[in-house]
Amino acid sequence: TQTKLMNISFPELTFNVNRFYPFKNENRVKQNPIDKIGVSYLLEARNTLSGADTSIFKGNIGDSLKYGFRHSLPISTNITLFKYFTLTPALNLSAVMYTKTTRKELDESTNVIVKSTNKNFQTGYDANFNSSLSTKLFMDYMFKSKRLKQIRHLLIPSLAYTYRPDFGEEQYGFWKDVISDTTNRLKTKYSIFENNLFSGPAQSTQNSLSVNLNNNLEAKIRKKTDTGFVFNKVSLLQNLS
Repeated sequence: TQTKLMNISFPELTFNVNRFYPFKNENRVKQNPIDKIGVSYLLEARNTLSGADTSIFKGNIGDSLKYGFRHSLPISTNITLFKYFTLTPALNLSAVMYTKTTRKELDESTNVIVKSTNKNFQTGYDANFNSSLSTKLFMDYMFKSKRLKQIRHLLIPSLAYTYRPDFGEEQYGFWKDVISDTTNRLKTKYSIFENNLFSGPAQSTQNSLSVNLNNNLEAKIRKKTDTGFVFNKVSLLQNLS
């Protein structure tokens, strides 16, 4: 290659558990929110080999290998409020696992940041909570036309909230500070999982609230057939937000 670098990807492993309901009571006629708690699971494993094309298979190959595992565990349920509203809380958990992490230090003699690799097993975890509240409003418009009988407007307003803590804080240990300037002693943050296969937990807190209005229009049209007249439903507009 022109860059003289090679990247070899080995077969990947994926293990998936379909959504199941661990707390569901089969004997209960009316399900409660605990019965509706659904859980699924996904495991991904990757392995790559990187290096110069002339020496990739020489020396200690283990230094050029990258291993990575990622676990995903979404949990959610839904609750009916006041008969017409649906509340859907969800918790998304994930974790990455690596056999190598990155360490950076400033060489004050040259004022250059030196990067090294720590060969230790490290886990990084991530989580976010989100919840949405929605309902459905039906509005029917009737017509006396011979062809057009009715137009139904379905409006779905929803309110969504998302929260994710800042995993870039020092207490978690996933992001470190490195002095990047000896003169002003400026610090720069870096992830110990950078350049790994699945990356790592991101910085910054997410705390957001959003409102959405979803619109659908459907018409009932009279159509002549061999046996007489029938009314067909025709979609005029779908999922306009």
